[in-house]
Amino acid sequence: MIDTLYRRGDSFLHYYDCRLKLFLLPLLLVFFFMPAPWFLSAGFLLFLFFLTLTALGFVDLLLPLKMIYPLLIFILILTPFFYPTGLPLLKIGSFVFLTDKGLLESFLYISRFTGITIIFFMLFRTTPMEDILLGLSWYRLPYTLTLVISVALRYIPHLAGLYGQITSAHALRCSVNDTPPRKGLFARLRKIFPILVSLMIQGVKTIPVLTMALELKGIGRDNGRTRLRNIPAPEKRGWQIFLTILLLVFLIIFLIVFS
Repeated sequence: MIDTLYRRGDSFLHYYDCRLKLFLLPLLLVFFFMPAPWFLSAGFLLFLFFLTLTALGFVDLLLPLKMIYPLLIFILILTPFFYPTGLPLLKIGSFVFLTDKGLLESFLYISRFTGITIIFFMLFRTTPMEDILLGLSWYRLPYTLTLVISVALRYIPHLAGLYGQITSAHALRCSVNDTPPRKGLFARLRKIFPILVSLMIQGVKTIPVLTMALELKGIGRDNGRTRLRNIPAPEKRGWQIFLTILLLVFLIIFLIVFS
């Protein structure tokens, strides 16, 4: 409602009907949590990488990974400590740092988190928020509920964009005679705290703007609301429905064969 990740384009994902995207969204998310071997999640993640690279390009493939790579590092570091059983891979004395089961679970969590992030990123990158609201309304969801869902869905993209703006603003504070900033992991960690404080302050300051946006959308009004536009008719609707069903059939077959 305030900002979005959407970028205009002419890829096949941009022309894909938003109602089919919303239909596939929960099914693709559930697929990552099915009891299946690790290589099935890895293969599906590679498919999402290929889909993003084909439709959006290499830069947009790296963008969601840049947003979540600190969390991926924490998952890779902390998860093995919760799985001490299995074949030891890294051991100092009697203390086991890494086992094959811990490494496998870390990879599984990273695949799930990365895949879910890319799925939502592709949805927001190729679908305007207005079409998402219209698509949710097409599924007969109450209008207030669609606005609640839209606010929840835009929360992380909004914070990600705000984080980039704050980082750029902090970088502009350096003058010509200042010493060059130190590089390294600890130097970056020291820079994160003031950025997070600024992010929290800016997040609180957007509350009145969000309130006004909700009022403009009709929240709090008792009279019946009208609709300015409808969902545009998709091109090659039959082919889109066929590809959607085909994708679901392939996913079900993979689950049956490898589970």
